[in-house]
Amino acid sequence: METTLRAGLGLLKPPSPTFVTLRHSSTLDLAFTTPGIRYECRKPADTWGSDHFPLFLTPTSRRPQEDRTYAVISWPEFRVRSKEIPPGQSFLDHVATCAREATTLVRVPVNSPVPDLRLLNIRANRRRQERIALNTSLPADWTAYRRIDAACR
Repeated sequence: METTLRAGLGLLKPPSPTFVTLRHSSTLDLAFTTPGIRYECRKPADTWGSDHFPLFLTPTSRRPQEDRTYAVISWPEFRVRSKEIPPGQSFLDHVATCAREATTLVRVPVNSPVPDLRLLNIRANRRRQERIALNTSLPADWTAYRRIDAACR
């Protein structure tokens, strides 16, 4: 799951479990897509002789939503990363690497108002906290994420 998050893929959830037995049910079949592509995931009524339900992915009729992309740099994180230059790396390469690692990209729909720098920083913090919560699964991290998420709304 960590690899799919790093790749920026989103999980298309089926409407109900795809594998059903007498004792339990689960979702074995998963489909992932990029955020810019809109698909619907549905499960047919029949298994067609299989032990699980297949998934049908159909593109939605809506036009893909156009987004603007903004970059937000965490300067404290940049300063921490740029304190020491690793051996064998040039100064400019090191600065570019640190800037890339400290930058969070934010996508905003075209029809929404352009967010100010404060809102962009809150969204970047929300995404950063979400990654931390997904990696640690600690209740305190999820609480911190939900508080930041509430500030974005």
